[in-house]
Amino acid sequence: MNDPRILPATLTAQSFLAITADEDRQLQMAHVQQQTIADQSLEHPLIDQCLFEGTTFIVY
Repeated sequence: MNDPRILPATLTAQSFLAITADEDRQLQMAHVQQQTIADQSLEHPLIDQCLFEGTTFIVY
């Protein structure tokens, strides 16, 4: 088995909604856990080296 590309110990616990506060709509080096994301519309979000666990995205 290959080693993981993203090491959870190097990530910061964050809310996915932090991406909406960033001017560039970027979420980087984040560990997003146990969240439900609904009613979000983001044009060209940048998600770089993030780990999502137990997170649900609801699209209407």
